Amino acid sequence: MEEYTEIDSARLKSRTARELYNEIFYVEEARKISNADARVDGPRLILQSWQERASRQANYIPNIGDLLDFYSSRGLVGEERVAILQTLGSIRKLCFGIEGASGSGKSFTADLLMELLPKEYVYRIELSSNTAEVYNAEEINRAKIIYVPELQKALNSKNPIMVEVLKNLTEGRDVLRRVRDQEKKRNITLHIEADKGIIYTLALENDLKKDVELSRRVFQLTTDSSEEQNYRVIDNIVEEEYNHSDKGRDFTELKQHIRRCVLLPEIEYVNPFSRALMDVIPLTVKARSFVKHYLNLIQGSALFHHKERVHETGNIFVNLEDFFLVHSLYNRMFSKSLDGGAKEAGAGGEEEGAEASKGKEITDWRGVWNIGSMTMLEFYPDVLERWQKSNIKDGKITAYDATIGEEKILGEV
Repeated sequence: MEEYTEIDSARLKSRTARELYNEIFYVEEARKISNADARVDGPRLILQSWQERASRQANYIPNIGDLLDFYSSRGLVGEERVAILQTLGSIRKLCFGIEGASGSGKSFTADLLMELLPKEYVYRIELSSNTAEVYNAEEINRAKIIYVPELQKALNSKNPIMVEVLKNLTEGRDVLRRVRDQEKKRNITLHIEADKGIIYTLALENDLKKDVELSRRVFQLTTDSSEEQNYRVIDNIVEEEYNHSDKGRDFTELKQHIRRCVLLPEIEYVNPFSRALMDVIPLTVKARSFVKHYLNLIQGSALFHHKERVHETGNIFVNLEDFFLVHSLYNRMFSKSLDGGAKEAGAGGEEEGAEASKGKEITDWRGVWNIGSMTMLEFYPDVLERWQKSNIKDGKITAYDATIGEEKILGEV
């Protein structure tokens, strides 16, 4: 990856997350300085600006409240669950779709995510010829995320190659395709690397049937089309006519943080609470594939909060807050996705099918904490004390509850 050519890859695992992120920042800024105007004061002023920004970024501790403030300032209301989960999924470079009824805000919500992500690392796929995207392999390989607005257009029946590309990438396999170079009169092999997240939007009214294998490898976030949500959206549109108080807020530090999350090389995550999912998820065949999505989103939360998480020997340790955040936002969507997918579950409705009703909500968070503590004691005793301290504030185990917008006490120590 070209962003790390100046960084010895053998040293990456020995760095703390903060050191690594700052080092990436220094490499990027050093390039800007080397290309700067050669006047006497030019590079010096740039260096000073760089140092000031690096200091601000190093001291910036992001939180979910900042993320919600960004989406709210851009006019999003009532879709906080999707907003947070799509952000966690994208920085973890996962494969997922935003599905819902036409006009329910799928594209609007996804476009706000695109505003947060580093534009130069997002490749957008829409209508194209059979081989157009394959010939763009070099450009795609520079991307970290592929965005497919309106999946039904990219996967139309006249473009079977795009189906193959998306199926391979979502499975984590590279795409190799032999094509004819007409100019050089010879066959060449084009190679698309699989280290990417894929994000798509899909209207439920169209008759597209996703390939079975593709459906298994992606998870769905569904937008809300309920009457209550319609009221929230219309009320917000009316209010915007006279209230523009949040429009001018600067979210540069948040965007820089998201950028560094996306650029971070693959790291290992330790989730000592993972077994707690056994008491929550429906024990269906489909859950065998989908439970990995659940766990990956929890990893995404740990990545977003990396500055407050414990790091040891190349691992980042999940806090109870990460498990709580994803469970509170995603558990119902997860259960509905097992019950025949987003179309059958409905976008925004509150009804639960037979399979979905088997899913449970966690209420004994102290019990989950005990599971995590015992796991850490057994497998990572040297890290246990530091990890426990990172979870505890003033003798209490707390987590930010995005559903109510405030800290919640999960238990006392």
